[in-house]
Amino acid sequence: MRLKLSALALLAGSVFAADVPRKAPELGVKLPDGKQALVSSYRGKVLCLAFILTT
Repeated sequence: MRLKLSALALLAGSVFAADVPRKAPELGVKLPDGKQALVSSYRGKVLCLAFILTT
């Protein structure tokens, strides 16, 4: 019974989550040389972003 409910929940979640693809918000990073790198300039390429939080 639990397996059926889990499978149903996963199926329902995937159906509702697949509505309309949205574009990611524009993200820009200021480089040390003063230029700005935009995520949109890497369209169609693999881009790996790492966010590091220090306190």
